[in-house]
Amino acid sequence: LSGGTVLTAIEKILFALAFCCAQAVMAQDILGDWYGMVKMGGMPLRLSVNFSKNDTGYSGKMISIDQGNSVLPLAYVRLEGTSLRVKTTVAGVEYEGTLKDQALEGYLTQNGAKFPLSFGRQRIEKPEMKRLHRRKMRKRKQKTRLSSNESHGK
Repeated sequence: LSGGTVLTAIEKILFALAFCCAQAVMAQDILGDWYGMVKMGGMPLRLSVNFSKNDTGYSGKMISIDQGNSVLPLAYVRLEGTSLRVKTTVAGVEYEGTLKDQALEGYLTQNGAKFPLSFGRQRIEKPEMKRLHRRKMRKRKQKTRLSSNESHGK
């Protein structure tokens, strides 16, 4: 084999590797449903976001699952490489994150407050609120006792 033939074979292998790597990066897409949970004010709030493709890029909607499935239409969706930026049309909600290994890692911002938020492809079950529920029940019992004592002149 001559030197030119060996170089051509190596070039072909390198080109094939580069093509495969480019395909792997492009295969990371945001289309479809994503699920995450953010803690705002100490309360966990499940969110989902759905992205679809349109003529100019992407569109979508964010859904607040624990707030009656409230829908927040997305006014702005920009994916540049692996960086994602999203803005809703209402409530001053923005999300900035990075797409990596079928996960979105980033921050949700609302009215200047910033909260860590990761999205994945798996649905998230409602978290148990046992301790919080017990506290609320104790407060209700205390209020009931106070109201009862006041009405009986105690």
